Amino acid sequence: MRYKIRPQSGRRSGIAAVETALILPVLILFMIGTMDLGRVSKVCDSVANAARNGAQYGSVNTTAAANSTAIRAAALTEMGNLPNVSSTNPTVTATTVTNSGQQFIQVTVTYSMTGFSFFNVFSVSNITRTVQMPMMPQAP
Repeated sequence: MRYKIRPQSGRRSGIAAVETALILPVLILFMIGTMDLGRVSKVCDSVANAARNGAQYGSVNTTAAANSTAIRAAALTEMGNLPNVSSTNPTVTATTVTNSGQQFIQVTVTYSMTGFSFFNVFSVSNITRTVQMPMMPQAP
């Protein structure tokens, strides 16, 4: 018995092109959303680390806690990889708080996000993080 081999028709490649045309926009949209979410999470992580670095510097003693310029410099070392870091962006504020006889330093970092966002999937204008650390005890 002999089998005849039929040549495949050209219709099959047309179906693959239609499937690609339907799926490709959805995949591109997911990719853009993932990139935008990654951008926002990178900035949030940098701002949180900057606030922690500033609080860690200021918690050494009361002299360091009063030096807002040095606290800002310690916070900015963490934010060197972000765009639009200038003399006014981000804002770093440090305050000392007393609670139940214990002194704390509270550092707040606010970063104003500017730049390009794909379709404003995750539109965020300001990211603020606050870290509170206890002051180191002074030796008698």
